[in-house]
Formats: sequence, structure tokens, C-alpha cells
Amino acid sequence: MTLAPSADSPLVSVIMPAWNAAATLAEAVASVRAQSMSEWELLLVVDAATDDTLQIAQENARADARVRVWCNEVNLGVAATRNRALEQARGRYVAFLDADDRWHPDKLAQQCRSMRQTGCPVSYTTYRRFGAQGPLNLVVPPPIASFTGLLRGNVIGMSTGMLQGELARSLRFQPIGHEDYLFWLQAMRRGGVARRVPGAQPLAEYRVHAGSLSGNLWRNAGWQWAIYRRHLGLPLLRSAGLMGHYAWRALAKRRGASGAASAVPDAG
Repeated sequence: MTLAPSADSPLVSVIMPAWNAAATLAEAVASVRAQSMSEWELLLVVDAATDDTLQIAQENARADARVRVWCNEVNLGVAATRNRALEQARGRYVAFLDADDRWHPDKLAQQCRSMRQTGCPVSYTTYRRFGAQGPLNLVVPPPIASFTGLLRGNVIGMSTGMLQGELARSLRFQPIGHEDYLFWLQAMRRGGVARRVPGAQPLAEYRVHAGSLSGNLWRNAGWQWAIYRRHLGLPLLRSAGLMGHYAWRALAKRRGASGAASAVPDAG
């Protein structure tokens, strides 16, 4: 790969917030350390966890100098925790991995290669959902995403997304519901289009927790409406039309969550 990082600037900064993730953190970090591309740094911020999360994080930092660990003295929430890592990110690219998800070993290599070839500032990948009983459905997002398209529903799974470092460092997560969705909307508004890494192979795996499919639909709808009206300032009629599309997607997601494959349920 021609994009060689300097000694003080890794090619990819990986941001991982962790709160009471002792049951899954070691597996998530192992999937980063197993990457076929070695030019990365893992910025792991423990958000005042009350279990063994910090101990597991520190053990990995001692085993691999590319793993850098911080700990919030008080619980700040996922938005502020990701922002703390963003402030420390030195990479030419920034990627995200939640502490209960995991990556395919070639994820970073394929994604960096794709972004270099296309010049696209934001990219994402196909991913598979899995639960306690094993693999669930394969999610194949559309090949291109724009700000306008993303308004109708998020197709960028948080643990699949990567963006150019300069763009990432100009953005911040907001402490709201669907904070990841708003982050990608803001990235699209500034950066233009995003592209999926070619191919249907899942490069990330998203963990589905028991009960996560039966979340509070009214609460989620309220978060969505707030993003349209308060955070993006969209007109009332346009927001109402987008909410109708959002409701349709939410129902489709619930119907197809256990299927063999899907075009893309809302990733937000």
C-alpha cells in the first residue's frame, strides 16, 4: 500500500468507547489486533466502567503498544467518550468499532485500499448481525450513500464506517439519541458521498443483544424527529415525509431481522 504512515501518524486511528463491556471487549480488541494491516492505533476510552473493562483494556495496552487507553473518571456517555478519542486521533483515516462488535481480519486493509482508489472521504462495508445463538442476517448496504439518501435512513453501521482523518476531526458526536446517525449525516453534509467497499463479504459483525429488536419505537421516532427538525433544521413538511419513510423502514427491519440476508435495515 502506498499510503505509508509516519512514525508519529498511523494510517488508521480506531476509536472504541467501552462501558461495562468486560464480556465482549477482549474479542473486539482481538479483532483489531488481528488485522492484516498493521499501521493502526486503537484509542480505547473506558467510560467509568464498574466491571473489569479497564483491566482488560490495560492488559491489551501492555501487550500491544498500538493500543492506547484512557479512562473517564465519571460516566460521560458514548458521545463524549468518542469525542475524547477523536481529539487524540492521529491517523490519516479514522474508523470506529464498538466494544461488543468485531471485524474481519482484512477489514482495514480493504477499506483503506478502496478509499485510496476512489478518493471518497467516507466509506462503509457490508456487515453481518449475530447474537447469542450465532449468525443472523447479512446486511448489504447500497453501493453509494449521499446526504439526501441518508436522510431516509442510516445505511452506515457504526462499526463499519471510516472517514478521512481531517474530516473526522472536524466533527463531534452530539449527546442525543441516534448520535451515530447524526454524525454520519454531518459527515455527508460536509464530505459529499460515501461508498461501500465493493463485494458482499461482511467485513464487520454487529452484535444483537437480547431485547434490542424490541426497543421503544416511540422513543426512537422522537429522536429521529429531533434530528430532522432541531439538529438539521429541515422544513416541517419535508421532515414529516421523511418520518413516514423512517416508519416504513423500521417495520421492515423488524420483519427481516432474522432473515438470511437483507438489503439494509436502518443501521442507526
